Amino acid sequence: MSRKPVTPARTAAGSRTPVVEWGDGAPRRWEEPMAEGEFQGRGEVRVNDISGSHTGPVIQIGSVTGALHLHPTPAVDRPTPRQLPAPPGCFVNRRAELAELTAVVDGGAPAVPLSVVTGSGGIGKTSLALRWAHQHLDRFPDGQLYVDMRGFASFEQPVPATRALRGFLGALGVGEDNQPADVEAQAATYRSLVAGKRVLVVVDNAKDCADVLRLLPGSASCAVLVTSRLPLGELISKGARIVDLDVLTGAQARQLLTEHVGAERLAAEPDAAAELLGYCAGLPLAVGIVAARVVTQPGQSLAGLAEELREESERLDGLDVGDTGMSLRAVLSWSYQSLAPQVAALFRLLGAAPGNDIGLDSVVVLTGHSRAKTRSLLRALEAAHLVRQHAPGRYRMHDLVRLYAGGLTSTDDPETTTAVHRLVHFLVHTAHDGARKLAPYRPPVEIPVGGADPGLVVLATARDAITWFAVEHQGLLDTQQYALRRGLPEAAWQIAWSLVGFHHRQGRPDGQASWRAALAAAELIGRHRDVDAVLAVTHRHLGYVELARGDHATAVVHLAQAAELAERVGSLPSQVATLRAMAGAHDQAGDRAAAISSLRRARELCQTAGLRVWEAEVLGQLGLYHADAGEYDAAARYLEYGLALHREIGNTEGVAYALSDLGSVAARQGRHEDAVEHYRRCLELLPEFGNVFHEAVVLDKLAESLHTLGSITEAAACWRRALDLATGQNRPELAERISRRLQACP
Repeated sequence: MSRKPVTPARTAAGSRTPVVEWGDGAPRRWEEPMAEGEFQGRGEVRVNDISGSHTGPVIQIGSVTGALHLHPTPAVDRPTPRQLPAPPGCFVNRRAELAELTAVVDGGAPAVPLSVVTGSGGIGKTSLALRWAHQHLDRFPDGQLYVDMRGFASFEQPVPATRALRGFLGALGVGEDNQPADVEAQAATYRSLVAGKRVLVVVDNAKDCADVLRLLPGSASCAVLVTSRLPLGELISKGARIVDLDVLTGAQARQLLTEHVGAERLAAEPDAAAELLGYCAGLPLAVGIVAARVVTQPGQSLAGLAEELREESERLDGLDVGDTGMSLRAVLSWSYQSLAPQVAALFRLLGAAPGNDIGLDSVVVLTGHSRAKTRSLLRALEAAHLVRQHAPGRYRMHDLVRLYAGGLTSTDDPETTTAVHRLVHFLVHTAHDGARKLAPYRPPVEIPVGGADPGLVVLATARDAITWFAVEHQGLLDTQQYALRRGLPEAAWQIAWSLVGFHHRQGRPDGQASWRAALAAAELIGRHRDVDAVLAVTHRHLGYVELARGDHATAVVHLAQAAELAERVGSLPSQVATLRAMAGAHDQAGDRAAAISSLRRARELCQTAGLRVWEAEVLGQLGLYHADAGEYDAAARYLEYGLALHREIGNTEGVAYALSDLGSVAARQGRHEDAVEHYRRCLELLPEFGNVFHEAVVLDKLAESLHTLGSITEAAACWRRALDLATGQNRPELAERISRRLQACP
């Protein structure tokens, strides 16, 4: 049970009224009667009145002007997630399987109800899961979470647990800035948020048991529904029920086709209908594609369509595939042959493009058509059940359809290569623009990547850039890997460089993978040009990544290489950046003198090269290190210099950090009035760039100074806000310390 100290309040008449605050329920007025024993189990209750603090039941003797209120801890308003995709439009009954899923939830087991729907690709696992989920929404009023793990996609990487958890935390109201970076901490925060709630979690296309285990809630009030092509037997030890799907029976397949095209159409040509269904081999995916062909060609007889499919099936007879694979390949080939030439061309391009989640702007670049024309082509693919618009302006293929589409074009086809390279260049140019919006003072490394920026996406602000990166992030990582494979190392390297600001602000763990890919790209570039400058930046960022991971030895190796390369090429900005990183490494190792020495050298180089923003940041680091050494006057001087430079340049984020650091130094010196002023001004600026992670720290510091000055009520309010932020960010040490300060607050 949370407890909060009692603070004096003022009534309209101006008299002091004792206020008791408990965090266990609805507000209580003192006049309300209390049942006998209601005080028991409440824990410590503090009352701030004339005679001091009290523990246990409190009786006020004498007159009290005004009412006495009992206040609960303010609740954080969390959204209710509704992440389920739309249910399947047509669905064959599968009553037995649906009943099995219901039985798992109704079983009353002490562990979280867990079902795993298994079966081959195209068998209808996702449709079954979504059908059941939408039928039972009333069982889960606290929300439904959904993630596609893409465990069996051939052209893209599976979704790791950390990315799935980030999506869940975001849906539960925890912003990117507030989410912990460590996957175990993310899982703990997620379990805390859904504990005791009735939430359904759907994990689609899972392949790795370890990832699924991290996504399991800890509360039996929730339920989890997993789909996979594998049995995931390890989950049985967690109480999972395996629901294995088989192909549809003949009657079920006919029923599904009937729902799509109507009973009259099938009854008019029963033999042709039976032949069409025979080629589907009981696969719902194949039935859906056949149905789309029937619906979109109302003038064509079923017999004529069956004849076309018969010919296509005979052409594929020599392929070494299983029965269901053979049938699906024949159906897909038949459906593809019916597409108009431009629609078929787009289908091939989507199969060749990196990633399997693509936006309309990217498709426009890929085709070279107008936006209106591109939309028309996409609608044709949607009508043929070959592409799905899973979110406004975002398109995906079933992974088996994508596998087929990807095999239609040779990797050396010049038209396809030109189109996909055009897409790569578009993404690289837009990402570079976004990076410049996030860090306008960061000097770029010029590597020609080719292609022209079509200007389809305009990122006017840093917020625009963050939004674009969040949507395109996985696509950019997929594009980086494609660029490495297809001889575009410059593009692969620039993607890593452009993602730095986004990864930093969002606390993303993907920096290590992207910079390792960048190192491989730099080595490829080095085969035909000097890349020392590029390698210097690459090793520096790898050093930063390893420092953040706590691998000091590996970080120092990378930073030493970066320093040598930066000096060799004579790049002062690169040398300054590396010296700042080395200062961090020295400080992490406890050698503050070496850290300060590195920063002084960095400042000299900044002054030589006129790097004023970086000089301001170096001054800030110097101030912090001197403060840690107890040299407060020197610390304040460096921080004031840095603040003045940030203001002169117009770097608002730098101003906010400098004000926060000045507040810390003032507080250490006992100048709490000055500290409060610095912290308040910092907090006014922080919302501009959404750094709530730092906001929690500044609020905590502000509360300490206010408390020292005797502003108890305001200090408690700041601590409450900081506690909400720290709890949401899964920072247990900070949250626990703030809680102790609140409890001790008179």
